[in-house]
Amino acid sequence: MTNAAQLALTHGASIHFMWILAQQAGAPIPSAPVLIAVGSLASSRRLRLASSLIATFSACLLANGFWYRVGRQGWPEGHRFCRTNGKWQARALKLMRGHSAASMLLAKFVAGSNFASLLAGKAGVSLPMFLTYESIGSLTWSGTYIAVGYLFTVTCIGRWRRLYVRSWPLAL
Repeated sequence: MTNAAQLALTHGASIHFMWILAQQAGAPIPSAPVLIAVGSLASSRRLRLASSLIATFSACLLANGFWYRVGRQGWPEGHRFCRTNGKWQARALKLMRGHSAASMLLAKFVAGSNFASLLAGKAGVSLPMFLTYESIGSLTWSGTYIAVGYLFTVTCIGRWRRLYVRSWPLAL
């Protein structure tokens, strides 16, 4: 095993936390493959599932809480988030006010989900409501991808073992 792989397995939750935090803060890095890999490693008991879910949940809550706070306090008029035309911003705020639960839950599965937190703050969604929807969305989002990795690995290993057992007599 290489040193990088050993480091990733030893400090998996902290590396995972930093990756998801950077992605949720707005860095253009993919997180779905990382979550699927975490599920795969958890199925082989190389990484703890509970610590991975807690790391993902904490990173999402921390980063999206920051964006929510920025939306609540407002942003300067010349800021790059406000440069879009007024129609787009008005439609997005109307959607967030009317369907805050559904829009925050579904936004997790779309790239740039931090804008949903920003718009939730701007739309005046209350903090308890935001934390509730953010928690449900974060656990659903991370749990879905981790479960895909977990189940895919279990299924592939089971099929590989059956194939290996069936083909073993042919090798003799």
